[in-house]
Amino acid sequence: MSNKLRHPALFFSVILILILGNANAQDKISILATDKLMITADAYVVNDTLPYMILCHDIKSSRGEYKDLAHRFTKLGYNCLAIDMRIGAAKNGVDNETAALAQAKHFKVKLLDPEMDIDAAINYCFTKSHKKVVLVGSGYSASLVLFIGSTNTKVATVLAFSPGELFAGLLDTKTAFPKCAIPVFVASSRAEAEATKKYVAAIPAAKMALFSPSTDGAHGTDALLNTTPDHHDYWLSILMYIRQLQGGG
Repeated sequence: MSNKLRHPALFFSVILILILGNANAQDKISILATDKLMITADAYVVNDTLPYMILCHDIKSSRGEYKDLAHRFTKLGYNCLAIDMRIGAAKNGVDNETAALAQAKHFKVKLLDPEMDIDAAINYCFTKSHKKVVLVGSGYSASLVLFIGSTNTKVATVLAFSPGELFAGLLDTKTAFPKCAIPVFVASSRAEAEATKKYVAAIPAAKMALFSPSTDGAHGTDALLNTTPDHHDYWLSILMYIRQLQGGG
């Protein structure tokens, strides 16, 4: 995918996404993981007929990472669910309630355990809409959702921002990635581009869209914030990808 994507109609759509982002109310909900830990999430529901995007945060973060982004994602034609995973901390003034609960209940949290949180969210959203979900990941969770998307049949596609080898070999990507049967979108900062490309190299090229900006960009979903130079190029690349996915050419 080209670093510079210029199409007047699509670019206008991106402007609308950026300036008309805050429309839908959010509701805080709870979802039970398989090990009985209660997962806190913010639901941004447009209507009951739409599929869901599940928004997953970086390692030292919370669902608050999507405080200024979730409404924009709904403009792409999805309900959104921003989850607190059991590994994380406060972000944008929003506490990670799942991580706090796991600590309070003395859960011995391991690096891969947030996979249970994402799986719980997938099952919840699939039950709600009866449609396959979109997984969005940032940094730590970007690596995790790429793996889950390669193995979970309830996932339609993945948007992964700054994935990398963060699991010390605990994720069997060498087996999972070559079997990836869904389209995936992978973005990074310019500095991360080569390492990111290497990390996802085993995913079939026909299934993958890669994007990095011509300027520095940013790590994870920080790349999508208005404060990041060329954030509009990230959004334009996402919009083009989603339109192709939805059959809009």
